[in-house]
Formats: sequence, structure tokens, C-alpha cells
Amino acid sequence: MRLFVAVDLGEDVRRRIGRIAGALKRDSGTRLKATWTRPERMHVTLHFLGEVGDDGLPDLTATLAADIEVSPFDIALAGLGVFPSVERPRVIWIGVREGAAHLVAVHDTIAQRIADLGLPLERRAFTPHVTLARLRGHMPGTATRALASHGASEAGRCRVDAVTLYRSQLGAGGSTYSALAHAALVAPARPSGGDA
Repeated sequence: MRLFVAVDLGEDVRRRIGRIAGALKRDSGTRLKATWTRPERMHVTLHFLGEVGDDGLPDLTATLAADIEVSPFDIALAGLGVFPSVERPRVIWIGVREGAAHLVAVHDTIAQRIADLGLPLERRAFTPHVTLARLRGHMPGTATRALASHGASEAGRCRVDAVTLYRSQLGAGGSTYSALAHAALVAPARPSGGDA
């Protein structure tokens, strides 16, 4: 089954990102060929695991349900961009302006757990973002100008206090996500002091 680990976003932030994406779509014109992410599916992907066999699922869900020793934190979403480059854009995204270092800490903790299970990790560097659209073909000038025009857009803040392992199933209406495990973020335990 096709799996990924993600941070969910608050409803208000998803709604704001949806409005930003709608304005960008409107101002980009009809020549931009893209598949736009619906607001209810927006999230920050920490790890894309791809296809994982059923036999590996029990260990994976158990390890990804264990608490993560990173204190809950806020993220602020703002600023539009494209991957992998302006010359060859494939994804339009909104970035994480605040809280990215905390997301990296959570990402790294989960990476170690995945590696300990012998599962492969993605090779590309982790850049926290929310995907707005996946492009098919080139980006016309109207879309490039629209991206620049909306480039400083802000979608607000939300609290990160858990991560979720999701199963993604492709269908005629797009992907549907099913939660398989949740891991809470918890403040790291303080070392016990005292005299010996």
C-alpha cells in the first residue's frame, strides 16, 4: 500500500490556503495545466514511503504511533514557490515561514525510526511545504506573473502536536487518505537530578 507521514493543518489555515490557490488559479489563466489540491487534503508531508507491503505494516504502525520527544509548536505558512525550479516547474507550493526547524527535528526523528525498520528513505532534502498544485507541462507567462503577484501570500498559523501515518489510495476522483497511526509530540523528559 502507498503510505506517507504528514502533519495535519488546522481547518482555518487550509481554508486560507485554498483561497490563495483559488486566486492563483484564477489569475494564471486557462493555459496553465495543473491538478490543484483540495483544501481538505492539504498537509505538510514529512516522509513519502511509497509502496509498503502488508507484512511490514504492523511494525511500521507500531513505531510511528510512539510519542515523539519534540514539544508541540506552531508553524506559520507563507510565501509561494515552485519545485524543482522556475525553469522546470512541476509543483506549486506554499512554504513554512516559522517552525521549519521544529519540523526538521520531527522529520529526522521519524527518519531514524523508518531506517531502523530497514525501509528506504527519500534521497531529496526535506523542505517543509504544502503542495498547492502539480503541473502538467510548462508554466505560461500569465501563471509566472500570478505566482509573483501572490508570492508573499500568508495563510496564518496552526499548532503542530501530532503526526499521522496515512494510506493514499488513488481513485477516479483523486487520492483518498486513511489514517493508520498517530504519534503525539511531547516535551522531552527532563533528566532526573538530585544528589547521589
